[in-house]
Amino acid sequence: FFDPKEVGMSALQCQAMMDQLLEFAPRLHPRICPKGYEDEGLFLFCKTEEQKQQYTTSFQEFEKKTSQCSICKTQKNGNTFQLISTWNISFSDGIYQLKGLQFCCDLCSKVQYFTNQIYNPEDQVIKHFFKTNHIEIDNISNSVVTIKERSLYQQWFSLCYSLQMFAGYAELQVVDNMKHKFSEKTNISDIFHQLLIPSDVPKILTTKRKSPLKRNKKKEQPKKKFKKN
Repeated sequence: FFDPKEVGMSALQCQAMMDQLLEFAPRLHPRICPKGYEDEGLFLFCKTEEQKQQYTTSFQEFEKKTSQCSICKTQKNGNTFQLISTWNISFSDGIYQLKGLQFCCDLCSKVQYFTNQIYNPEDQVIKHFFKTNHIEIDNISNSVVTIKERSLYQQWFSLCYSLQMFAGYAELQVVDNMKHKFSEKTNISDIFHQLLIPSDVPKILTTKRKSPLKRNKKKEQPKKKFKKN
């Protein structure tokens, strides 16, 4: 075990790393879920039989309506999609807030539940991560994962793993989308209808982007002009 303070990590530093991740991969990125906060698609927050019934009814209702992955738009075509909750984690404010619910395909699920995809990631998962986020890497093949792709992928996923470990030691208040604490009075059906992202929403990104790691080059300073005497 380790203490984030002992390795020199502050809440503001963790937040800066989190913000950089969201800038790099805004559409599909690993879930930073602290140990003990896993909810199995919100099911573990159902404290009463009534809430469990609300969950089952809402799950079945939205599953029938789902024809494609909420994130990458892959068609369902008889495949089973996994319901995944998404959260906003604020290290600086100490808040872990429910953001949304999504029915996800297998590849999107593997990116979000990422601990098995760090050191020996599947090629398909790497490609899917870059493609879904519209991240452009120079001279890449459409079918073969290059060393450059694999290296960049592992850098970001290792960062995510570090964030998840640090989050496990942070004091976080778990709240719903309205910043209310989960309780026996929480209406699970309302949460489903408020937050489940429809599968037909338009894509967030439409243009290719380059990794922010390539955007750190210093701008050339304009040359000074000297007047002749």
